Amino acid sequence: MKIQLTYERPAHIDTELLVVILDENKTFYDLSGSPIGEIVRRVERDIEGKKLKTSYFTALDAKLAPKHLLVHSTSLNRTFNVWESLKTLVAKSLRVAQDHGFSRIAFALNTNDAAAFVGKAVEGIILGGYTFDRYKQEKSKADKLRIQLAVLEDHEESNKQKLSRYTLVSNAINEARDLINEPGGVVNPEYMAEAARKVADRYGVMRLVHAEHFERIDEAIAREKAIKKWRRAWKLELIERENPDWSDLFEHIIGA
Repeated sequence: MKIQLTYERPAHIDTELLVVILDENKTFYDLSGSPIGEIVRRVERDIEGKKLKTSYFTALDAKLAPKHLLVHSTSLNRTFNVWESLKTLVAKSLRVAQDHGFSRIAFALNTNDAAAFVGKAVEGIILGGYTFDRYKQEKSKADKLRIQLAVLEDHEESNKQKLSRYTLVSNAINEARDLINEPGGVVNPEYMAEAARKVADRYGVMRLVHAEHFERIDEAIAREKAIKKWRRAWKLELIERENPDWSDLFEHIIGA
């Protein structure tokens, strides 16, 4: 799977599927001057008028650069807040694309409102594209997806930072999911040690100074996300409270 930022206008992107996400309070797309914009506005009116109660998918005019259009609305499912809704709808878009045999997808996030959500889109793509097919004959084709995020150049530095950070975190979560999905007979202490060494080598980690045990992966992921939002001083306090000498805990945990 390849994710790229683009500053090209969404209506001009040569893609098999253009994805637009609607929200009642925020505007994530700018399709002004394009006939695609009129289609999206009509869909939005139908959703507001309760005429449409599901996501909208259609083939576009052959003269247009995008070949198909998929429109979601956060208002169709109020289970989550807008952040989680966007992430979920991005993941859903990948499944729609794969069901139709598409490999090139573009997401319209080219507004100031959307700038803060670029990271969530990346998270939705990587987590939504996850499959554990190591022992299956038929492999997932998610690695062949080519995804473009159409964003505003005014937020270039922030866009790049969010792409990098959320890619790293989301891939780490998927690596944890791989460990959980491995058969119990495979994941022995030696296997865990090797997996930890590979992660350390990949990210330049020299010492493990803090670790917490959880019975469930979702609890561990929630805790990791919470700590990542902490101030640096709070993180240092946590480490020094449990490990004042900053000792390497790796061998202790593997041998536990």
